[in-house]
Amino acid sequence: MMPFLRQIALQIPPIKRLYDSRAEAVTRAELAEVARAEIFHKLGMEQATAASETALADNAEAQRIAAHRQAQAAIASMLNNATPGSFVHIALNGAPLDVPVETLRTMFHCIHFRSDGKLDLWVETMHLNWMMDRLAPGGTFLDVGASTGATALPTARRFGPDVRVIAYEPATDARGLLESAVARNGLSHVDVRPFAVSDTPGEAEFREYLPDETGQTPWMPEASSLVATVMPDLPSRMVRVRVVTLDEQMAEANGFGGPVVVKIDVEGFESFVLRGSSKLIAQCRPFFSIDIHGDPFAGDGTSTEAAVRAILEPAGYSFENMGHVLVCTPG
Repeated sequence: MMPFLRQIALQIPPIKRLYDSRAEAVTRAELAEVARAEIFHKLGMEQATAASETALADNAEAQRIAAHRQAQAAIASMLNNATPGSFVHIALNGAPLDVPVETLRTMFHCIHFRSDGKLDLWVETMHLNWMMDRLAPGGTFLDVGASTGATALPTARRFGPDVRVIAYEPATDARGLLESAVARNGLSHVDVRPFAVSDTPGEAEFREYLPDETGQTPWMPEASSLVATVMPDLPSRMVRVRVVTLDEQMAEANGFGGPVVVKIDVEGFESFVLRGSSKLIAQCRPFFSIDIHGDPFAGDGTSTEAAVRAILEPAGYSFENMGHVLVCTPG
């Protein structure tokens, strides 16, 4: 870390505590001091004295932007230097949670400083809210490709044990972070399963992308997936994973309580998951929130959206695009 940022950051109590103890959670309010008084003070910013009100406003805005950027740089540096296993207390999609520092590194671009000085992490928020609005006590949330828990954790926090949460994540590193967050936050009702979900049960090769030590693509491990024709050529390891279908999982559970909401984020294998869910679709009429990707077997940039629609439209579903996500409502 640059000496200048280290000097600034280590004079801020919550950041210094994270750096020194490398263990205890740091409160969201404390971290917000970085964006408020402390950074402004340490950078030695002075109030503008120009006579024009416009000039004053412009200068204040420039100072705010500069302080925000310096705050982000300082916190990013501290997160990158924190001992693995440390936690930060933050509002993840509105839910107060202790979140591993490794998770925050992969989502750093989604951290926001609010005007009241609090720190929030907003990730895939629009369709998460869509899913939560369709859940109710007694229901089931199936998080297929749960990664580190950006949707599973806030859902579990909001509904508690009234909603059954099953999170499927075969990637070792991402699942480990999810499991540690589940344990840290006392969310024992979250069922984390180390399975890939597709159209045929059995075993398959799975490519896990390794954490990026340079910090340029910290989200890359989240792109881990079953082996396909077109995959990023980046450091990875190959592992064998168990593959299940949602129909198989429903049968083993003797059915899922409704309403059922399913999030699918599987790096191009969306239609595979749906083909293994025909009984679930017929019996439970679940709501789907599906991340759309490039077809990993086409190699020409073809989207998987057409294949998803071709499966669900004959089953009576209607669709709405929310950015890269297709939300699907049963008729």
